[in-house]
Amino acid sequence: SGCATMPLLYWEKWRKGATTEKTDEIEFDLLQIAHHVLKKWWIIVLVTLVFAVDGYLGSKMLISPKYTTDCRIYIYQKNDKQSVTMDYTNLQIATQICNDCEVIITGQNVTKVVIDNLNLKMSAASLSGRIEVESEANTRILQLKYTDTDPKRAAAILNEICEVAAVQIQDLMAVDAVKTIYEAE
Repeated sequence: SGCATMPLLYWEKWRKGATTEKTDEIEFDLLQIAHHVLKKWWIIVLVTLVFAVDGYLGSKMLISPKYTTDCRIYIYQKNDKQSVTMDYTNLQIATQICNDCEVIITGQNVTKVVIDNLNLKMSAASLSGRIEVESEANTRILQLKYTDTDPKRAAAILNEICEVAAVQIQDLMAVDAVKTIYEAE
């Protein structure tokens, strides 16, 4: 009598969508997994603390902080015209002068003199790579930035760059004066 009901059971499973083949399904009990994880809570806390301490010590010992200081200089050039307004041509000339000054400031004429004056132990290319020069929009004002690991040294180097650059710009270009608006601190 048990054999007669067997095909009927297969028919009911097949009709409901079940197959007669064995499947490789694995059943997980989430509560049991959570229980096993919570039994090892101290390992989770220990690993977290080890990585936190390692990250903190690594950032303090291996990565040195960088300080960026800045100053602004104004490039003054007399116009043949006595007009006070700045027309488009004067604006283009001011932009070209600022672009030329950027090249002079990061060039070897300035960087080698600064290295010699301050007895720095770096190459001209290394010093030049730490200098950023940006021109303020629609002005003849340049913002100079210098990045270093020591804030006092960064200010001293940038102030020297401003002084040397002012002399070089006046010597090389038809500029009447280069004035420092504010020095690096």
